[in-house]
Amino acid sequence: MTTVTGRNGVLAIDIDEPWVEGVVEDTVDLLVHLPADQNGNFAPNLVARAYPFDGLVDELAGRLVSSLHDNLHKVQVIDVQMWQGPETRAVVYSHVSPASKTRIRSMDLIKFEGRVAIQVTISSSSPQWPALRTHLEEVARSVRVVDATAVETPAGPEIQSEFNVLDAPYAEQESVEVVDYSGVADRQPYPVADMPTVTDAAMDLLQRMSDGYKIGRLGAGKDTEALRTLEDGGFVEGQSLTEIGAACAALMDEASVSLHCSATRSTGTSQLFVWADDSLAFVVAGRGPGAGQEGPEQGTYSAYVIPLYEVSTNIGQWLGLAPAWQLELAPTVIDEGTLNALVIHGEPALPVGGNTAWIDAASQPWVMWTLEARSEAGELEPLTYFSAGRRGQYRPADVDRNHYALIPQPTITVQDQIEDRIQALLFDRPVQMV
Repeated sequence: MTTVTGRNGVLAIDIDEPWVEGVVEDTVDLLVHLPADQNGNFAPNLVARAYPFDGLVDELAGRLVSSLHDNLHKVQVIDVQMWQGPETRAVVYSHVSPASKTRIRSMDLIKFEGRVAIQVTISSSSPQWPALRTHLEEVARSVRVVDATAVETPAGPEIQSEFNVLDAPYAEQESVEVVDYSGVADRQPYPVADMPTVTDAAMDLLQRMSDGYKIGRLGAGKDTEALRTLEDGGFVEGQSLTEIGAACAALMDEASVSLHCSATRSTGTSQLFVWADDSLAFVVAGRGPGAGQEGPEQGTYSAYVIPLYEVSTNIGQWLGLAPAWQLELAPTVIDEGTLNALVIHGEPALPVGGNTAWIDAASQPWVMWTLEARSEAGELEPLTYFSAGRRGQYRPADVDRNHYALIPQPTITVQDQIEDRIQALLFDRPVQMV
C-alpha cells in the first residue's frame, strides 16, 4: 500500500496497485486513477478537494446539485444519500464528456474533519460503474486531512443552493434534518424537444419497407398518413428509406438487445421501446410518466437514435428518476385494491393502519412501471417498481395472491439495475443486481 499526499500537503490517500497518482491542477488537492484500458477508454479516477467550511452538509450538497446542470454537459442528477452517517452526503450524477463523448458516472462524497470539508469525486464510464462502484467507495474512505493549516479557501464567487426547504416528514420519522431535493426532477425533463414523432401505423410501415415492401400507387392510399409521418421525421424520402430510416429499421430487425418499458398512472399507460446493437440504439418513446414530463400526444411517439451508452440514462430520464428521501412505510404490506386506487385512480388511498409516512407517500402521484429486456439468448425477469413521486421507488415483493410488500430502493440502485440488465444481455452473463 502506498500513501499519496496531495497538493500543499492538505490531504492524503492510501492506494494499492494498479492505482497511480495523477498530476493535479490548482482547483484540486489530490488525484489518483486507474490505468486506461487498451482502447483508451475513460480511466476511472478519484479527485479530492478540501476547504474551510462551518455549516451544514446539505448546504454543500445543495450547492453542488445546483451547479451541476450549469457546469457539465447533459447532466442527470440521480440521487442524494447519506454516505457515512447523517453528517455526510453522496451526490450521484452522470454527464457526457465533451472530449470523449462518453457518459461518465460520478459520485461526490462529502464529509467533515473538524471545520474542514472534504469533497471526494469518484468517476468511471457509465457501463463500468455497477462493477466498480463498491471498490471506488472503498478507496475514497481513506481520504483524510493531514494538515488542516494548509487548507485554502476556494477562489471565485460562492455558489448559492437552490435547495433550502427541509423535508419535514422525513425529519419527523428519522429525527434527521435533510433538504428536499425533489425539485431536481424539474431541471432534467426527458429530452424530446425537436425530436421526430411517429405513430403505430408509421412504425408498422417502416418495418414493412425494411422487409422490401414497395408502396406504389395501390398502397399509397392506405399508407398516406404513415408515409407522411415517416417523411416528416426524415426516415423516408421519395417512398424509399433514407440512410437513417434504413439504420433504424435494421436495428428493429436485428437488435442485439430489445427493451420495453411500460408505465401506468392515473392518466393512462405510457410506453418506451429500445432496439440496440453494440454501438447504437433506436428509441421510440411516448410521453414519460413523471409529473410535468413533456412529450408527444397520446398515440404518438418520439423516435430517434442515440449511442448505446446513453440507453440506461435515457430510460431513467423517461421514468423521471431523481433524488428521493424514502420513508419507512408501515405496514409494508399493501393489498392490490389499495395499490390500484393509488396508481390507476390517483386517489390518496391508505392501507389499514397506515402510519404518517403512508399519509405523505399516498399524497404523491403514483406510477407502476415495468422494464422487460430480451436478446436472442433469452428474456430476463421483468423489473417492476412503484414510484411514489418525491418518495422514490418501491420494489414489490409478492406476499400472497392479492398482497405485496413494498421495499424502498435508492434511486441509484434502480438506475444501476437498468444498466446491469442491458450489460447482462450484451455480454451474455447473469444479472448481478437482481
